[in-house]
Amino acid sequence: MFDEKAAVKKLSGNLHALRELTGMSQTAFARGIFVARTSYSDYERGLRFPDLSLLLFICDKYGVSLDTLLYGSRAQVEAEYLNEKKVAEKATLIQDIYDFLEQK
Repeated sequence: MFDEKAAVKKLSGNLHALRELTGMSQTAFARGIFVARTSYSDYERGLRFPDLSLLLFICDKYGVSLDTLLYGSRAQVEAEYLNEKKVAEKATLIQDIYDFLEQK
């Protein structure tokens, strides 16, 4: 049976974890996902549930699957976010090397 309160609590905790991983304040994180800080604060406190398009945007922006954001543990959120961050850093490094070699 679906437990709505547990689902909202899990999502709010995972949003909080993701925001902490980014090192952002609620205001900065909210701006990054184009919502008011008060709305984001309500999501993080479990008072409101974001719509699906916003959830998908957050997942895409921070490299976390929707399944993990909704149901995963804090450790899973952290692992996915950090993996995405490493992939992005490697892609930047590869692009820098490519640009350097093209200049030669």
